[in-house]
Amino acid sequence: MEFIIKLSLGSNCNEAVSVVLPPANDLGIVNKLNLISIDKNQDIKKYQFASGYALFLGDPIFHDNDSRNLIDLLEKNDVGQVIRDVDGFYFLIIINERSHKFIVSGSLFSILPVYVAENGLILFVSSSLEMILSQMSSLRLSVDKQYYLEKALFNYPLFNRTPVREITVLPSNSHLEYSNGKYIVKKHLQITDYFTSTLRPWRKSLTDLSDLFIAKAQAFLPEENFMATLTGGFDGRTVVSLALHQRKEFETYSYGSENDPDVSIPRNIAKRFGFHHHAVILDEIYARNNFWPHAEQFVLKSNGLGNLSRAHYHYALEMELKKSHCLVTGNFGSEIIRTMKIAGVMVSSLLFDMFGMKDQKDFQDKIRAYPGIRYLNPDLVNNSIDSLLEEIRLYLATQPENLTINKRFYIYMFEEVFRKYFGPEIMVQRYFIRNRSPYLCFSFIEELLKTEIAGANGDFVETNPFKRYHGQVLYAHVLKKTFPALLHIPLDRGYRPIDFLTFSGPLNIAFGYLKRNYIKKQDRSIPSYSTNTNKINLNHFNEINLNDSIFNRDHIKLAINEGWISDQMNFINMISAAYYHNWLTIRNDID
Repeated sequence: MEFIIKLSLGSNCNEAVSVVLPPANDLGIVNKLNLISIDKNQDIKKYQFASGYALFLGDPIFHDNDSRNLIDLLEKNDVGQVIRDVDGFYFLIIINERSHKFIVSGSLFSILPVYVAENGLILFVSSSLEMILSQMSSLRLSVDKQYYLEKALFNYPLFNRTPVREITVLPSNSHLEYSNGKYIVKKHLQITDYFTSTLRPWRKSLTDLSDLFIAKAQAFLPEENFMATLTGGFDGRTVVSLALHQRKEFETYSYGSENDPDVSIPRNIAKRFGFHHHAVILDEIYARNNFWPHAEQFVLKSNGLGNLSRAHYHYALEMELKKSHCLVTGNFGSEIIRTMKIAGVMVSSLLFDMFGMKDQKDFQDKIRAYPGIRYLNPDLVNNSIDSLLEEIRLYLATQPENLTINKRFYIYMFEEVFRKYFGPEIMVQRYFIRNRSPYLCFSFIEELLKTEIAGANGDFVETNPFKRYHGQVLYAHVLKKTFPALLHIPLDRGYRPIDFLTFSGPLNIAFGYLKRNYIKKQDRSIPSYSTNTNKINLNHFNEINLNDSIFNRDHIKLAINEGWISDQMNFINMISAAYYHNWLTIRNDID
């Protein structure tokens, strides 16, 4: 699913020039205007319309079997409506041969990034940072140092930066439009258009929302045998319930330590209902023999956006998932349905502060005290922090003043967090398997946002379990309508889905909450298998070459020797950044 396009810029240009990349050769697709060459190893769906045609690269999910409406939208170049109508992870390329107009976009919320770079009178547009770098190998490129500050503070870049200053990604929910030697970037979806102040009560919404989810999710489940994620939580169980209801042929997988609830619970479910579960055990054997090569591949295939700690995603692709063509996941479910409340690898504490803190000086003090910046050269921090703060100020100033803090926060969740956190996983998986995520269905999200159930419609950083309760009730309703037997099997939190549907159930839920948060005080922010794996691989971390103009060598070496466990999340985040920077400087001429 890789492509690169080379477009000529300038007032005298009326068409583009192609880039032929191996192994495309004659097997690639080159349009009549000589615009594009595409890697042959990908799924391509082509739609012809009166003045040109469109290419869907990847795994689009069409809900309407009548293609006439889609063709009409493509003829009108209505990218936004196409993206809203066609779910899945893909790139869309529209070629209007009559007007010589050329459009490139990613799918909903830009989960798959589109990289853009200018080189004089040439514009590169690609699915791959590495592909653009290969075309700009004769140039002297520069490091975007603010990218590293943002990654240290927020776990990923805030907006559209990459590690290379000359290369950016298209803004979220935007597309690039090229014609007559010029290009513009257009926003085709404003999530705020779907926010409303008049919300349907959550109890009155459950029936219609659960029916809609069940109906729309059917298109995400393939006819052939597929793999589904199944853990101890609600998201994956709901997907499996749909598959059982539709009598699909499927297997499931999860990862964790041998006694992890994310392994033991799905094993029991699979045994009880007669399907096969694959458990990716992250034990000492994995840590010693498999972690490091797969960690490297995960970082590289995600263009540096993913961290070394997510090596098991790549490992699973070559082990348990290699025989399947499609993976159906519960990704995005909890993040859309329940209000975010806990800082971690998905949302840093500073992101909560960015929206919740009214005093700019207090926010700046929080940034300077944040442990992540200790891994960076102090001069880089001092030289970049003012630019970062101004960028944040301008962003916040563009948000509608009539919205609640939580809705402003959720604009960022939808537009940036989803593509920065889930994006690397899906980017890496596309080399091996199709990823499908039924919760990321626009028509479902559109209706959800009209109700009290949506996470965006809750209170900012809501922690009251009874106010967060109604989000989980929706899952229980889907289970009841599809495969009710799954209601009675406990979740990893101790209670059962049926507890959301009975009079006495809330007592069980409250007890599970108290036991987890006050009696046992479980800390699930960093799993024990992750700590053990990092401990075994410290020698690999120690061998990473550190650029002193970006990283604080003394602090990183001290952390490797003795302090990394107490600051593990920031440590692995920045050691991953150092690894990818080292790879970039070896492969490319980047200062």
